[in-house]
Amino acid sequence: MNTLGCIMTRRSYRGKYKNQPVPREDLQKILEAGLAAPSGCNKQTTSLICVDDAEILKK
Repeated sequence: MNTLGCIMTRRSYRGKYKNQPVPREDLQKILEAGLAAPSGCNKQTTSLICVDDAEILKK
């Protein structure tokens, strides 16, 4: 799918999520894409935190 097609057909999801972990490689790709996204006036102010440790998530 080309970039414009991907943007035009994206959807939000508000249903239930599966109770299974996302592979760390996939998380890294998602975070890299988020950090590469444009920012207002190219200020690069975005910070992303990813927690995949079950014990930390319980706290």
